[in-house]
Amino acid sequence: MTLRTVASRLAPIGPAVLIFALSSRSPENLPSFEFPGLDKLAHVLVYLPLGLTLSLSTGRSTLLCAVIGALYGLTDEFHQSFVPGRQPDFGDVIADGVGAALGARLFDTFWGSRRAPHVPR
Repeated sequence: MTLRTVASRLAPIGPAVLIFALSSRSPENLPSFEFPGLDKLAHVLVYLPLGLTLSLSTGRSTLLCAVIGALYGLTDEFHQSFVPGRQPDFGDVIADGVGAALGARLFDTFWGSRRAPHVPR
């Protein structure tokens, strides 16, 4: 296995760790959103790199990357239920899946032809 192969397979770990770290913070340590729905946009933007790296590492469809992203979002919401001051929100899971789908689609659109050789289409 080449270094490039290992790096591409491990790529989703970075965004996943960042998401976990952000969701471990109490609300007073996070930016507040004064406009309704702006927090959903934040979820989309945070999960976009996860979808992009999932597409790189798995070579799977945008839909599958969106489902994986949403499932990770679901576990993240469960994790947040243990963080003081945080509450799980199913709408966040939907936004997470949308962000992951956008990231995967961006990868396929701009870099899909440059996939690592080990990754089947």
